Amino acid sequence: MPGIESLLGALPLFCLLLTIFCLRKTAAHPFDALMRGSLVWAFALVMVSNILSALTLLSFPWLLIYWIVYSAFFALRLYREKPARLVWPKPDGHMRVLACIALLTLITATLYPPTTVDTMTYHLPKVMHWQQNNSLEHYYTSILRQTGLSPFAELVVFHSFVLSGTDALANLAQWSAFIGIICVAAATAALLGAGKTGQTLAALFFATLPMGIAQASSTQTDLVVGFWLMCMAARFLIWKSEASTSNAAYFGMAVGMAVLTKGTGYIISFPFVIAFAVFSMKQYRLLLSKAILSGVIALSIFLPHAYKNYIAYDNPFIGSDWGKYTSIIPRPTVRSFIATAVAHIISNFPIPFMQHDIDQAYEALLTVLDIDPKDPVIFSYGPVSERRKLFSTHESQAQNPVHLILFIWCVSGIGIRHYASANRYRWLLLASLTLFCLFLSWNYWTLRYQPPLFALAAPLIGFALEKSCGEKTRRVFCILLVLYCIPVLSGNWSRPLLPPACGANPFSVWTQTREQLYFSERPERSFRERYLAAADILAKERAESIGLVIGEDSWEYPLWALLRARVSVMPRIRHVIPPETDDASPVVPPAFAPQYLFVLERRLAWETRDEITEDPRYAKRLWIAWEKNPDEIKAPLRLFKRVNGRYLRIF
Repeated sequence: MPGIESLLGALPLFCLLLTIFCLRKTAAHPFDALMRGSLVWAFALVMVSNILSALTLLSFPWLLIYWIVYSAFFALRLYREKPARLVWPKPDGHMRVLACIALLTLITATLYPPTTVDTMTYHLPKVMHWQQNNSLEHYYTSILRQTGLSPFAELVVFHSFVLSGTDALANLAQWSAFIGIICVAAATAALLGAGKTGQTLAALFFATLPMGIAQASSTQTDLVVGFWLMCMAARFLIWKSEASTSNAAYFGMAVGMAVLTKGTGYIISFPFVIAFAVFSMKQYRLLLSKAILSGVIALSIFLPHAYKNYIAYDNPFIGSDWGKYTSIIPRPTVRSFIATAVAHIISNFPIPFMQHDIDQAYEALLTVLDIDPKDPVIFSYGPVSERRKLFSTHESQAQNPVHLILFIWCVSGIGIRHYASANRYRWLLLASLTLFCLFLSWNYWTLRYQPPLFALAAPLIGFALEKSCGEKTRRVFCILLVLYCIPVLSGNWSRPLLPPACGANPFSVWTQTREQLYFSERPERSFRERYLAAADILAKERAESIGLVIGEDSWEYPLWALLRARVSVMPRIRHVIPPETDDASPVVPPAFAPQYLFVLERRLAWETRDEITEDPRYAKRLWIAWEKNPDEIKAPLRLFKRVNGRYLRIF
């Protein structure tokens, strides 16, 4: 029954809400309960998942039992304690705007299936392999990002997917984090000393962030890590005023969740962790043991994944060979810092009539710095002038010019230097920003890494607007923030709410089926039709095992999604090293001789050039280009079937 399955998929979210309500009795602020409840819920999810994974019991029955027991425990506690009623603020114009943004992004998240490129490549494929293996252990894959990158956001999706059997709720992890950041930004502004106006402005600042809105309906992970970093910042401020054991534990949970969600969590959280340690050492007799507890909790969250990485790649943090996906500058300098910092700034300003002048000025700056505009270490995917967009509502490239102006004004310290608490927070934010620009190379999707920084700046900006600006100035900024977010709110390039008649992307829920929408980031008809045809063949022939021979950036998830809709029992699907001859078995994994080979953007050793392309006129040009850059040239999808010990092409 699909209805019951969907309800089961929402069980983890229901348990999260139940946890928050249980903790509201001791909450000084409604959003304090949200922070603590989210941290407890996430910590329990990670611990139980690791235990079940070690026992190879990470499957539907055990997950269902866990969430039923979890909900029963907190429901009983809620019934017995009868927590005090919280007084929520009365709705005003700002609240209505926030509610409208939350509702529209929720509608978008539920209407659309996962569509993000990274989702098709590694976010959701890893979820499929976890479900198939009943374990979080690393597996052989040609896409190292499936196993090496921090997995928390996908782990949340995994629980929902296993319980529901569908990806209908996959986008809600990011949406929930988006709402969480808005709430925690307001709470953090209050901790800095802001009144109601400053708290509302902090929430509005992030709620209208174009990149935040674009990602709120996706399966990216930047908002999830942003939420944990916001919780970390808030818990640090609370720790300074009330250095209790529980607050130390919450800080450790927040740091652990941030680094378990995305690599940027290491960089951005580092100044706060150092500040936490320094503050604890100043009163080491009273606080050292609590600080150690915080560190132990953070390590307990991340160490299982780090250990798997170490066993698989000899590196606890990332895979040992990431090729073109490496975003870290290994030996940063002051010159590289200036180059990337300025690139981040100009990428956020879509000014068509000044585009050429800006590009020329930036290249002149690089000449002064003696930096090559095509340096692959600093500019991963080519020169800034060739890759940045004029204006975009895409979830990887949406610009935030109004927000960046406020960000720069705020971190400059104008108007808030006389407020000690806010000024100290500003220095921590500046330290995180410096590390971000120092170690992360620039590429055309770097804009999507920035929401955590804007989230951390939101409380400070709300505070500064309240303390330093008059009512008219605040109103002007609010109007600009709201107006600039409308295009991405209604016309998100990947998931538009507006119909094509209004100028939105024609590849939308208005014109396409759910299966077709999986390919919205690669809408070329030939690719989609070949994928659908291949899935039909595998379903018709009742394939029992499929070996994946795909590239490091190939779209794997559509195969899982399409087969799931066509068969009652899913075949065994595993990545393999392709055989050297058509009568040999794939090398990895051991004892796995797949009935079919699914080949995409790779060439089997025995294939000739004219066997790949359907049009011999393009065969030579295709293969010459592919052999020079095999990850960029998209070779047609093929299927091979094992017949009498040999692999024969059937599609």
